[in-house]
Amino acid sequence: MALTGHARVSTPGQCLDPQLDALRKVGCGKIYENHAEGARAERPSLD
Repeated sequence: MALTGHARVSTPGQCLDPQLDALRKVGCGKIYENHAEGARAERPSLD
C-alpha cells in the first residue's frame, strides 16, 4: 500500500523541498502540496 503525504508552507518565502524530500524518502507515492498564507482553514489540494 502506497503512503500519501502532505507538505505545507505558510509564507511565500518558505520552500517545500525539504518536506517533499522527506516524504519521498519514506515512500510516499502521492504528495499533496499547499502554499497557504497564515492560519487559513482551507486546504484546496486536500478537497
